[in-house]
Amino acid sequence: MNLKELSQIDIKDLKNIDYRELLKNLKGRPDIIANTAIIFLAMVLSIVCFNSKKQELKKLTYNVSILETKWKIFEEFQKSQDILKRLKSAFPAETTEANLIELTAQQAEVNNITIESFSPAVKNDQKTYQTITLSISVSAVSYEDLWRFIAAIEKNKTIRIDTWRAAPGGARMIRSAAPRSETISANISLTVVNFKNA
Repeated sequence: MNLKELSQIDIKDLKNIDYRELLKNLKGRPDIIANTAIIFLAMVLSIVCFNSKKQELKKLTYNVSILETKWKIFEEFQKSQDILKRLKSAFPAETTEANLIELTAQQAEVNNITIESFSPAVKNDQKTYQTITLSISVSAVSYEDLWRFIAAIEKNKTIRIDTWRAAPGGARMIRSAAPRSETISANISLTVVNFKNA
């Protein structure tokens, strides 16, 4: 029987086979029994291998899905790191207490302000930033000079004037050998904010 004839066999025809006669014929043909046993064994081994590979494939598919999820999380983390890096690079340079005093003194000179006194700076450390607050007493010949001084200080993006108030007595007369002149005294509190890169 060739393959063409074998393919034309109907399953219903298998019911009509006389299996006793078939077994009797097979007993005389050990080569057919061996071939049949090999085919049967091959089928059983194929099924066992298929099932084990199916389980392995399912496990591998599950591992791949976990890796894909982890990769997506890693990509999001990388994007966040890039954004954080760009943000940190946009932070202004750190201003130290010495820089703050120097800047204040320079702007005072430019704007005709006399710095009467500096109080010790107060530092406040937070997790992501640090503030340095400096209190100064100043005197000016006019309010215009005082406003220009304050505006010049606040042009620096990291420095802000927290408070300012006229000194007790507000405008006061200064007596000297020169003709009498009037000055304005004020107490100013200014704060610099430094962002931490850590």
